[in-house]
Amino acid sequence: FSNIGNLLNNVLPMRLGELARAYLVSRRNSVSVMQCFSTIIVERLLDVLTVFGFLMFVLPFAPTDEVFAKAGAITAGIAFAGVVGMFVAEALREKVIGITQKVSAWLPASLREKFLHQADDFLRGIQSIGPQKLLIGVAWSIIVWTGWMGGSWMMLLAFVPGAAWSMAVFVTCALALGLTIPSAPSGAGLYEAAGVAALALFKIPGDVALAFSIALHVHGFIVVSFFGIYGLDREGQSFKGIANAAQGVSAAPPQ
Repeated sequence: FSNIGNLLNNVLPMRLGELARAYLVSRRNSVSVMQCFSTIIVERLLDVLTVFGFLMFVLPFAPTDEVFAKAGAITAGIAFAGVVGMFVAEALREKVIGITQKVSAWLPASLREKFLHQADDFLRGIQSIGPQKLLIGVAWSIIVWTGWMGGSWMMLLAFVPGAAWSMAVFVTCALALGLTIPSAPSGAGLYEAAGVAALALFKIPGDVALAFSIALHVHGFIVVSFFGIYGLDREGQSFKGIANAAQGVSAAPPQ
């Protein structure tokens, strides 16, 4: 399901692939889309925290840049607050739903009931994430990002012979944090800009940095698309059908 979601993120704006992933998981497990979506949000926030951890680890080996450090700290702070806030809201679910009911009192009855139902489902999804699952999620996030950084290093060596591992880790962190911003499909333009800006700190010429960023982006696009198409085939789904479902969920999440 992750591969299908990433495939749709490559071609749909505003990371709508995450909604498609929630839609698919809900169909397979007979749970609501919002329950699935809340767990995906936690997963993505953990990814941000993992990347920030790598960034803090590599900063002593990289040229000092306050902009990147501050941007990473702010993003990680928001992610941490988001994770904590979601679990606190789940622990106080009845109170949160009660407050939500009062705040949404001005809405038409049918719309208010639907909104409250979705909010309750969202919090119930978080309830399914226990401490053990959370730790497993963090472990897998570290493993996956380590693999991506290793791949980035191999690609970087083709453009910058002798490039240090720290350069690849720093650039990958910059790319990942840059892509947390909702943008055009596949982060086109934003991805390359983040790569060029990060490599500029290492005195890498702009044309070389841009060529590397484009090559890495295209490589990632192809790999993600391949596994995404394979996933669609295994699930017996069509690209158009899932894309329409994702856009439909974003407009009006089904109950």
